[in-house]
Formats: sequence, C-alpha cells, structure tokens
Amino acid sequence: MTVVGKILVFLNLVFSLVVGAFAVMDYTARTHWVDGFNTLKARYDVLQSVSNTYRSEADRLTKEKQDLYEKLNKSGVKGLEPGKPEEGLQAASRAVDLLREQQKTMNDLRTEVADLRKREIDAKGMVARYRAAELAMKANVQINTDDSATLRKTLKTEHDKNMALTVASNDMRDAMIQAQLQSRTLKDRNSQLESQLQDVAREVVKLRSGGGAGAARGVNPPPDNLEGTVRRADGNLVTISLGSDAGLTRGQTLEVFRLGNNPRYIGRIRVVEVTPTQAVGQATGRLSMPIQVNDRVASRIIGGP
Repeated sequence: MTVVGKILVFLNLVFSLVVGAFAVMDYTARTHWVDGFNTLKARYDVLQSVSNTYRSEADRLTKEKQDLYEKLNKSGVKGLEPGKPEEGLQAASRAVDLLREQQKTMNDLRTEVADLRKREIDAKGMVARYRAAELAMKANVQINTDDSATLRKTLKTEHDKNMALTVASNDMRDAMIQAQLQSRTLKDRNSQLESQLQDVAREVVKLRSGGGAGAARGVNPPPDNLEGTVRRADGNLVTISLGSDAGLTRGQTLEVFRLGNNPRYIGRIRVVEVTPTQAVGQATGRLSMPIQVNDRVASRIIGGP
C-alpha cells in the first residue's frame, strides 16, 4: 500500500469515527442530552485533536515523500513524479537495485580491503623474515671479519717469524761465507807458513852443510814436536812460552826462526831453566841475527833432522 492509500484509509477511519460520534450524540441527545452533549463534545475535541495530529502526520509524510522523490532524482533515478504511485514503485525498485549494486560494490571493496590487509600482513611477515635473515647475515659477516682479523694477525706473526728466520739465515750465510773466507785465509796463511818453514829448513840445511858434522854435535831436541814463541830476549838468554807441562826438560835444544815477509833461521838455544809454563834458553853457536820477542822456537824445522 502506498502512502496516499494509507492517508485515504486514515481519513476514512476519521470520517467513520465522526459519523459514529454523531450517531452516539444523537442517541444520547435522545436519552441524556446534556450529558451526552458534554460527552460527545469531549470526544469531538479528542477526535479533533487526533485529526489534527493525523493531519500533521500526513503533512510530514507528504513532505518526506517529496524529499524522497527529490533525493532519488538527484541520485540518478529517473521518471519519478509525486502523483504516480506505480512509477514511484518502479523508481523505488530501481533505487533498491541501485542500492544493491552499491552494496555489492561496497562488499567487493570490503573484500578487496581484507585481501589487501592480508597481503600487508604477509608482506610484514616477509619483511620480518628478511630482517631476521639480514641480522643472521650481519652476524656471519662479523664472525668472518673476526676470523679474518685473527688470520691476518696469525699471518703477520708468521710473516714476522719468516722475516726473522730469513734474517737469521742471511746472518748464518754471511757467517758461513765469512768462515769460508777465514778458512781460505788460514789455508793461504798455512801454505805461506809452510813455504816459509821450508825456506828456513833449506837455510838450516845450507848452514849445516857448511858447518859439517861439527854443527850437528850438541843437538838434543825434545822427543815430541813442540812449538812456542819468545817472550823475552836479553842477549844470548831468552824466555820462551814452553815449560815442563809441555814436556820440555833441561838440556834439550830448540831451533829459533823468524817468520814474516823475510823469513830467516836464527840459530839454536839450549834449555837451562824450566818451570811448568815457561823456560829459559841460552844461544849455542853462532846466531844469524839477534833473537827478538815473538820469534818462533820449535823442536825441529820442517825438512830438518
């Protein structure tokens, strides 16, 4: 039922009530006119008040109807006219369809929003996992950095050790080369001394060959091959670096010679005093030159008897 139909039904009801009221009034007028009149008047006032109320309600409904038509026309629903209920119903149906479409659109939007929220939650979870992986990677990088620092330190220590070993090896090589040079120098010096001793021996043999058998008389060398130096020279008396600890005894003879750039055989001495560490000798026979400190003494000369 439309609004207009409702209004007409309401007016019919009011008219019926009015007619009924008049009938009652007529009845009461015939019986109790005064009381009936007062009663009917009171009822009439009530009905009048109710009629005014319903009229106000009808005006409000009419105004709301006009406002509804205007709103529907503004919302895009065409063909609405206040005096055509069927068209109003059609327009209302179209409005309901439009509202349903809008409701469907709203539902789709809600679904899309819910999907977006779900995606956002998934994205947040993925970001959290990525952050955890990043933290783990940073921890691994820190561990690798620490290991690298330890390895660098170890490598530096080993490098320092290698450098120290290299320096020591170089020092040892230099020392070996120096020792080889010293060995060669000593060998050369030994060869030179042997050559000088041979020259002295030849000179001794030459002197002895010139002196004959008499020169060999009085020769008493130590049984062991001894060799020492002259510590002090005083004329025909000399102090030598050999003593009884070396096996030297009194009465034994030693040969005196000089080495150097001009090696010479000087002569022979006889031991006259012996102590454990040194002895005193006296020249026997003719000396080729005076004996000096650092001259050499020996049991025999290489190549000699």
